[in-house]
Order: sequence, then C-alpha cells, then structure tokens
Amino acid sequence: MKKKEHLYSLAIGYFLIFVLLTVGSGVALFLVENGFTPKAKSFETIMELLSPHLLGMSIVLFVVTHFLLFSKKYTQKFSLKVFLWVVLFMMFDQSSYLFILMGLEWFSVVKLVSIVFYIIGICGLLIMVFG
Repeated sequence: MKKKEHLYSLAIGYFLIFVLLTVGSGVALFLVENGFTPKAKSFETIMELLSPHLLGMSIVLFVVTHFLLFSKKYTQKFSLKVFLWVVLFMMFDQSSYLFILMGLEWFSVVKLVSIVFYIIGICGLLIMVFG
C-alpha cells in the first residue's frame, strides 16, 4: 500500500470512529432522556436541537459524498441513488422530532431506525469509495 493511500485509510478510520461514537452517544442520550415514549417539548426547543444536528449531519454527508464523486468504481446514477437514500434517512431522523411534538410518539422508533440507517449509509458510502 502506498503511503498516500495509507494516510487516507488512517483518516477515514478515525472519521468512522468519530461518527460511530457520536451516533452511539446520541442514541444513548435520546433513550436516557426520552425513552421510547418521549415527552412533547416546545417548538423552540425542537428548533434548537434541529439546527446543529442538521448542519452536522449534512457536513458529514457532504464530505463522504465528495469522496464518492472522485471514485470511478460506480456509475453516477448508482451513486446518486445511494446519496438520495442517505439524505432521505437523514430527513426522517430530523423531521421525526416535529412529529413527536405533534403527539405521534411512535415516531421515536422511526427516529432511531432512520439514524441507524443513516449511519449504515454513511459507512456504506465510505466502503464503496475505499473498500
């Protein structure tokens, strides 16, 4: 393995560890604070949560999909489909707060499932590029 490829692998490994630790702590905090029947919060509180989360998740997706753009292993059509699925899971994850606020408490399960699939999608994108 060339030195340059080794450095990319090292950076991606640290990135994956960071993302997995962030998701693990986020899921743990969500379950500890809310459980599977979260309490309705105010709209202002929900917006305070959504803003940084949406920004952070979008940045992670932006970085990972840029790696995919430079890869020649997959067609652009396939790459776009994978990207759109990951964006869809991200939007389900973030919008579920609003549905929980409206009283649809079962959306907490949708939130947890969508964040898991978002992370699987991000890891899948990285594997597609560097695997």
